[in-house]
Amino acid sequence: MTTKVYPEYATSDITLASFLKENGNKLDRIQIDGNKGVFYFTEVEESVLFQYELGGLWVEPKSFHSTLKTLVSAVNRQVGNYKR
Repeated sequence: MTTKVYPEYATSDITLASFLKENGNKLDRIQIDGNKGVFYFTEVEESVLFQYELGGLWVEPKSFHSTLKTLVSAVNRQVGNYKR
């Protein structure tokens, strides 16, 4: 059985974006939409998205949290909400 692969996949869900990054997917860019980020990944397998929605995939929690904080900071810097 083959799985569909999205050459480019975009999401504004920062939790999903953190998961995809931790899962080894390549983050290509972040675009700003209002005060939110839209995260663009390359070569995302549909089966990974499906298993994510079902809670069937796991990543290391501390690393996930660090990635989440990094993505939040990246978006905040781009929208001008970055606090030191």
